Amino acid sequence: MAVGFGFLVAIAILEPALRILGIGYPNLYEHDPFCGFRLRKGTSGVWTREGHGNVFINSLGFRGPEINAKATNVFRIAVLGDSFIEALQVDQADTFCARLQNLLNQTSGSKSRVYEVINCGVSGFGTAQELLMLQQYVFPLNPDAVLLAVYPENDIWNNSRELAVDESRPYFTLGDNSTLVSDMSFRASLPWMIGNTPYERIKAAIVNRSRILQVIQEAKRPKTAQPTVANNAEAILIAAVNESRYIYQRSEKLSPDEKKAWDVTDRLIHAIASECRTHHTSVFLVNVSSSLQAWPDPAFRKRVASTCKVEDVFESENRLRRVCEMADLPFYALASAMQQEAERSSVFLHGFSNTAKGVGHWNQQGNAVAAKLVAEWLLQQDSMLPK
Repeated sequence: MAVGFGFLVAIAILEPALRILGIGYPNLYEHDPFCGFRLRKGTSGVWTREGHGNVFINSLGFRGPEINAKATNVFRIAVLGDSFIEALQVDQADTFCARLQNLLNQTSGSKSRVYEVINCGVSGFGTAQELLMLQQYVFPLNPDAVLLAVYPENDIWNNSRELAVDESRPYFTLGDNSTLVSDMSFRASLPWMIGNTPYERIKAAIVNRSRILQVIQEAKRPKTAQPTVANNAEAILIAAVNESRYIYQRSEKLSPDEKKAWDVTDRLIHAIASECRTHHTSVFLVNVSSSLQAWPDPAFRKRVASTCKVEDVFESENRLRRVCEMADLPFYALASAMQQEAERSSVFLHGFSNTAKGVGHWNQQGNAVAAKLVAEWLLQQDSMLPK
């Protein structure tokens, strides 16, 4: 009995202590019949694996506040992207989407229009899932504009079954005349069916209510190599560039699977642009910077690129620009702009105090700089201006 009482006392002390210290590892994702997975509706918690972010997921499954019926004076922008847009590493107010919304409203000069930016980013999403997200969950929100944020370092990889080797997600292949053919076979995979059972959903809900259970679950999670403060940033970036060589190489140097992944991505971008126009929705595309592209020291960038035999760190940016020209889609070279800003200010826009400096996702400064640059560009676009 004394042991049991002591156990209860320990729990009573440990649970609030973990909350005060901001330690938590919530289950933020759930299975989805269209996208394979997405953010778990109505979930909140704290993210500490990289950076530190207090996270709230609304009842529709998007990070951020609840989404109300759109008022007549609201111009609604939906931002599609992966973990950079989701931005679990920072608090809600510091995310790219929150900052973009504030900047648009501060600098638009219009009192008759209110800009609302919805964060539709999900970690691990590729362009295929972003197209499905758009069709199933974004268009019902009646957005006036869609901003597609492409992170070439893994988005193109995620669009290929051959490269990603991941049965948890949908894919598209190219059929006759380069038409997109959906592959939703993930619904029949054993991991997806098990994860979609009531038992797993109930277990996740229980764990999300207890920081102690979250710590226990994290301790059992298979550990993967993480870029820590002690790691050598140059070695980390060399490994990352070598792993994602296909975004730094010209088409003639790509393997057949890499070329096919790029071809599918090109068609997916065209499809997103076409879908938006069918729904009378403006559409824009920006490219998310990699850690190497936004490194503030040009000599360091040159050394890493030389080691990896990379001729142009913006090869993927140039390709995306050409794709957007073909699709008549406004494109902003965000990665180049962020490199210029990082070099000018000598500030790291990627990385956190609990990871290697300059490596990983956008930190608070990175989100802020990206939002500032994109806001300035968007406000120059005709469809963004009040009529």
